[in-house]
Amino acid sequence: MPPAQPPLLDAHALIRSDDPARYPWQPLGPALEPREMEQGLSYRELLAALDSAGVERAILIQRARLYGYDNRYVRDAAASDPRRLQWVCQLNAEDPACAQQAREALGAHGAVGLRFMEPTKGASLAWLDSEGARSLWSEACEQGVPVSVHFFPWNRGPGLAALARLLGARRPRALVLDSFAGSAVETGEPDYGIDASLRALLEHPGTYLKLTQMTLTRLAAAKLSAAGLIRRVVSLCGAARVLWGTDVLSLGQSYESAVGAARDATATLTAAECAQILYGNAASLYPLR
Repeated sequence: MPPAQPPLLDAHALIRSDDPARYPWQPLGPALEPREMEQGLSYRELLAALDSAGVERAILIQRARLYGYDNRYVRDAAASDPRRLQWVCQLNAEDPACAQQAREALGAHGAVGLRFMEPTKGASLAWLDSEGARSLWSEACEQGVPVSVHFFPWNRGPGLAALARLLGARRPRALVLDSFAGSAVETGEPDYGIDASLRALLEHPGTYLKLTQMTLTRLAAAKLSAAGLIRRVVSLCGAARVLWGTDVLSLGQSYESAVGAARDATATLTAAECAQILYGNAASLYPLR
């Protein structure tokens, strides 16, 4: 009998509603393309996929590209099955009421974290480094919840610099850098784009890197093995500071195949290291309440 697979916790599940009348599209940036409205699973489909793939829980991430700052769908989805689904919200840092909105989301509505991401390509860094963004940051620190930050290749450099300033003033319980902080993983060995600015952040034990399907897709396009990237990161900061999540699934891609890609990426690690990356680290950051 083959050995039992370790449990998984999907720390980056982006979902879409199948009821646009109740949860209308509110995209940030240009109009949605048809494929964007079709990519991904509804929360009911996700729950079925978790069962099929042997994934115990999922952290739902606000999908701002579809719904802007209206977090109702991920909030309601998590409330439907709070033992298996939790949610992370994204708010408009330029809204004067954003700190109060964060208090409500993290309090009465049960959000387990805040996320910062550029609203539209080429936007200023106000989403991360402004009075409103700092009020959201402070709220996360006071509530003791993880902060997630997503960078793209085009804003990674100035974004990491701004992030270092924020960390110098006040440090959240945990900082989670989505998709390896937008690093040029496709450059391959020896560093997979993990440069001095990112290594400086990794010197702090509260900084985590998130392995997502976006990263795995970029590696596959460059014909690179994800195992090499994982080994490099583990050599830098240990397996205790990497967690895994699926992200938005491409059209035609199954949830099970995304889970298989994550298992393949960690296959050269020890069983204990795999368990940390695929389950334990996320479970410690996002414990059930």
